[in-house]
Amino acid sequence: MKARDAGSSVPSLTKLNERFIHTLNLLRYQSYRSVIKVAIVLKAVKVRIYPTDIQQAHLAQAFGCVRWVWNQSLSVMSLTYKETGYRTVQQ
Repeated sequence: MKARDAGSSVPSLTKLNERFIHTLNLLRYQSYRSVIKVAIVLKAVKVRIYPTDIQQAHLAQAFGCVRWVWNQSLSVMSLTYKETGYRTVQQ
């Protein structure tokens, strides 16, 4: 990658957005010319973990927090949709 911020090993968000838009434009152009065939390969690996009692307690607490945040977010999104008819808040 040529364009990087000074002192940073991560490309700037602007450059990433420009690349993304350029890629979309290329795909649009190519799709007009011919049908694009895309193959998606799904891979999965099952892993069994054996946490200790302390780790089980920490995992249970973390999953509980995540569940609470999800439910709060879902509640806000549902209320917003009922009030405005839009899925997100209009800017």
